[in-house]
Amino acid sequence: ALSMITERHGLKEPKRVEELCNKITSSLKDHQSKGQALEPSEPKVLGALVELRKLCTLGLQRIFYLKLEDLVSPPSIIDKLFLDTLP
Repeated sequence: ALSMITERHGLKEPKRVEELCNKITSSLKDHQSKGQALEPSEPKVLGALVELRKLCTLGLQRIFYLKLEDLVSPPSIIDKLFLDTLP
């Protein structure tokens, strides 16, 4: 859930997104404390989130390059993503 809502370009209400992220993180901590995990899983989850962000950035860079070089025609949803991020 965190990877889907964080680090989005063109947010109209970033404060609300931050509050939602805090609620999700709090829920994960509550779930972890009530479970009987052998080791803390929060660092693993947050580490995976960092990796997902890196992959997302690399993917967007690659799509931008392909679009810039006109090597492939991106899907309309990708075009909209780039249009939304322009100032």
